[in-house]
Order: sequence, then structure tokens, then C-alpha cells
Amino acid sequence: MEPYPKEKFPKSVHVYAGMSHLGLTKLIYVNGHVNSKTYVECILPKFTIDIQNRKKTIGKVDEIKLFHDNNSFIFEQDHASSHDSKLAQDWCSNNLKSFLNKNETPSKMDDYWPIERLWGILVSKVYKEPRPATIQLLKRRLNKCWSEISQHTLTKLVHQMPLRLRWICENQGKKIIDFNGHCKCVRCVENCVSE
Repeated sequence: MEPYPKEKFPKSVHVYAGMSHLGLTKLIYVNGHVNSKTYVECILPKFTIDIQNRKKTIGKVDEIKLFHDNNSFIFEQDHASSHDSKLAQDWCSNNLKSFLNKNETPSKMDDYWPIERLWGILVSKVYKEPRPATIQLLKRRLNKCWSEISQHTLTKLVHQMPLRLRWICENQGKKIIDFNGHCKCVRCVENCVSE
């Protein structure tokens, strides 16, 4: 594959996003390196404002409420150094009703965390041919693909968590390959039959 054409943009563009079983946050783009100060000043406030301002329960997945009660949710993040910094942990303690601090979650479990699997789904959609030729086109495609993710996909990713955890434990931490289990709730069973 040919590299992206040279443009005047930072060497790196970071994309931040959040999810629940009901919906998605807006994508947040940050040019350049993200340190704890950038994370606390430019990313975390946008997430909380986005989540708390949502009122609609029907509509596009990146516009509807992420939680039944916008003020009562548990915030979780991965273990990037900017997220685990004292500054970020203090911000979360002071600004969020409930969050899992860096000592309450395992460092990385790609086979378990729904957001990691959601990134995989997004990447497969974004890099379909024709491949975006510029950063601007890449962002446009990211936004489009992000807004097209179905609510059923989000529910399925979250509802698979107990099944995936059981699989990981039973297989002594080995990587999950070709997992296609689903929970027994009416929503997941109905959607599984219709797929």
C-alpha cells in the first residue's frame, strides 16, 4: 500500500472515543502527542459534556443517550500513561460520580474489553477499498463508519463480556480465536437468529 500523501499535519493524530451498550460518544481527534495535561484539558471534559448533554433515546448511535441516567455511570479507561497519571486519576475522582481507577482494572485484555473489539470492527470498515488518500478523508470515513455502527453490535459486545471472561479463564488466558457466543437475553437471541 502506498503511504498517505505528504500534507501539513502533525506526525500523529490520536482518536478517542467511548461506548456503552446503548450508544457511542463523538470521536475526539487530537493532533500530536497526548500527555496527561492534554488528556485532562482537551479530552475528558469533552467526554463528560457529550455524555451528560444527551437527551434523545432514539436516533443515530452517536447522538443518543449512552446511559439510562446520564449522571449515573461508571467511567472506565485503558492504561495509557496519560490515563493512569496522577493528574488524570485526580480529575476523574473530582469530576466523575464513579470511575474505575488504575488499580481496579487489568492492564490490557483485548479479548475481553468491548471497546477493543469495537476498534477492530471500525478498522475493518474504514480501510475497505478505496482506501482514504488523505488524513481529512480518513477522518471523514472514520466519522461515517462510527455513526453507522449498530446499537445491536454495541449490546452484543457488552453482553459477551461474561462469556468471554469464562472462556479466558477456562483456557488459561490464551487468545480468543473465532469466538461467536452470545448471551441468552431476548435481544441477543432474536438478533442472532436474524443475522
